[in-house]
Amino acid sequence: MEKRLNLRLKIARFFFLKLLNVLFWFFLSTIVLRLFFFDVFHIPSSSMENTLQKNDFIIVSKIFYGSPLAKILKELKFKQKPKINDLLVFSVGKESTIYVKRCVGLPGDIIEIKDTDIFINGRYAHPPRTSCHFRKVWYRNFNDLKECMNKDSSSIIQKYSGYVIINLDLNQEKLLMGCKSVDSIGAIEPDAKHNNSMIQFPPYSENNMDKFVIPYKGLKISFESNKIKDYRDIMEWEEGGEIGEECSFYYDNKESEFYIFKNDYYFMIGDNRNKSIDSRSFGPVAQKNIIGKVIFKI
Repeated sequence: MEKRLNLRLKIARFFFLKLLNVLFWFFLSTIVLRLFFFDVFHIPSSSMENTLQKNDFIIVSKIFYGSPLAKILKELKFKQKPKINDLLVFSVGKESTIYVKRCVGLPGDIIEIKDTDIFINGRYAHPPRTSCHFRKVWYRNFNDLKECMNKDSSSIIQKYSGYVIINLDLNQEKLLMGCKSVDSIGAIEPDAKHNNSMIQFPPYSENNMDKFVIPYKGLKISFESNKIKDYRDIMEWEEGGEIGEECSFYYDNKESEFYIFKNDYYFMIGDNRNKSIDSRSFGPVAQKNIIGKVIFKI
């Protein structure tokens, strides 16, 4: 009896140690993967609809961006920079708030926004088909309009006499354009009439933005330029403190008439254009703040 008990204890001990070994290597490999290669992030808002939905989970590659491995690869001259239309995860602000947005502008690009349309270096930047905008849809018959929407009127934000406000992606907009009951579809501007809380245009959701050069490493901005105010927040972030009106900068021990940027920056915008906090609010994002690139959603 005692020998059987000892044998069972030895078997139990053997399997227990095996389990511990498996768990150890599982957790170690998970930590290594998340630290150097990939990570999982949760989408907390609707700012990327209809590309990414609220509460989606995404797999993010950190190989060339926000990981210790990225620094090693950079030293070895193996580096990959973000490209237009990449979906990127990055941090912003002192609290390192995490965002997921689409890259629409690269370092040195001149970006301009006219009535929600984005222009890069003077050329219209075609949005992805899943990018959403608030649209004013003029109709003849509301019931026919609902029929065109497959009887789903839940996406209608507000109904007025003769038109409705709908948050549409390009595929949905094309579908409605083929509806006989629809007269026209156009962009909407903020005004007092659109008082529904779901279509308020806060300061960060500007539909228009003057031409702006996205900073790149080495870009010089004259302190005498009237554009210096557009870059002051970025300069203060780079310097880690407030920059006064008469603040001086020295390069090679000589006082300079220019500020020279230390980082490359990227302009990020959410696909749900009118419901997104993005670079229109917090400005362009430094490359060193990019954590990774979205490769797929779970």
